[in-house]
Amino acid sequence: MRSSEAEIYRSPAKWLFRMNPNGVWRICGFALIVAVLSSCSSGPSIPLVMAGAGCTQGPTSISCSSGADLNGANLISVDLLGAELTGVNLRYARLDYANLTGANLTDARLNDANLTDANLNDTNLTNAGLVKANLIWASLTRANLKGADLSGADLHWAFLMNAILSGADLSGATLIDADFSETDLTGADLTGANLTRADLTRANLTGANLDKANLNSAVWSQSICPDGTVTDTGC
Repeated sequence: MRSSEAEIYRSPAKWLFRMNPNGVWRICGFALIVAVLSSCSSGPSIPLVMAGAGCTQGPTSISCSSGADLNGANLISVDLLGAELTGVNLRYARLDYANLTGANLTDARLNDANLTDANLNDTNLTNAGLVKANLIWASLTRANLKGADLSGADLHWAFLMNAILSGADLSGATLIDADFSETDLTGADLTGANLTRADLTRANLTGANLDKANLNSAVWSQSICPDGTVTDTGC
């Protein structure tokens, strides 16, 4: 082995400065490329509060065991793309502006959690608890909320296009200006919910309970009423 090669092995940084300019640029460029590739290949970084709750960082997403306790955790703006969060306790958690796209939150407890402007597109929230949760401006397009408990939740200006809310409890929820276009609300409980100016275009409300719901200025177009009739004027 030549002396220069030996020095490369023992002290790369020292060798870089001793090489001629062409060698320096070539090696530095390679180092930068490796760093970039390493950064691109890893998934979202796991927040310390989640690591402390026993959650782990996988190749592309974060995973928490069922029952992991993240009560009151500060997860504002955290990237939880595709995260496995089945049965996790997220009561009172701060998830404002968080990215939960494609995450699995089946049976998760999110009661009183703050999800203002959070991205929950394509998220699985089957049977999740979202009692009194703050979902103002949240995006739940194509989300699965079948059987979820959203009683008393605030979904003012929320986007729920093509979402599944069959059998969900939305009693007493604030749904002002929410977009339910083509949403499945079959068998949902909307007792006392405020749907003022809500967009119910092509929404399916078959079997839903609208008792005492406020539907003032709601948008109806090819919407299916609880009795199965199609309307453009209201149920």
